[in-house]
Amino acid sequence: PECIIHGPQWKIYPKEAGFAEGWRLAELEKLASDLEAAQLAKEREEEAAFARAVEALKADAAYADLEQGDARDGALAAKNIRKLLKAAFKTTKFSVRKSEYGCIYVRWSEGPSEDEVSEITDRFKTGTFDHYSDCARQEDTPWSKSFGGAEYVFTSRAEA
Repeated sequence: PECIIHGPQWKIYPKEAGFAEGWRLAELEKLASDLEAAQLAKEREEEAAFARAVEALKADAAYADLEQGDARDGALAAKNIRKLLKAAFKTTKFSVRKSEYGCIYVRWSEGPSEDEVSEITDRFKTGTFDHYSDCARQEDTPWSKSFGGAEYVFTSRAEA
C-alpha cells in the first residue's frame, strides 16, 4: 500500500541521488563485511581456546583416574562424581543416582557440608534455567566435554 511507502520509516530518493548515496552504501557494505570477518575470527579463536582447555584437562595427571568422554546423559558424570567424592571424603558414604535424563542426585547423611560437596559436583552441571525468558539452556564446558556432564546435579545432606 502507498501509505507504507510514505510512512516515517521510508524515504524515496530521486534517481539523480546516485553517486553520494551509492558511495555510502559501498562503505557500509565494506564495514559490514569487516565486522562479519572479525566476528568469525573471534568465534574460531574461542573454539580453539575451548579445544585447548579440553585437551589440557584430558592430559592433566590429577584427573587420570577419571573416565573420559563427553556424554551428556549423566551416566559418565555420575561415575566420575562417585570417584571424586570418594577421594575427597574417604569416610563418608554417598548415594549418587542418575534418575532422569541428564539429572543426578547426590545424597549423604554425615560428613561434609553441601557447599563442600557442591564444589565437586558443580563442575558437571551443564544446564541453567533463565527465569526471565522461562527457558532451560544447556551449555558444554571443557570439564563436561572431558569427563561427562549432566543438565542438573542436586545435592542433599540428610541430618542424622
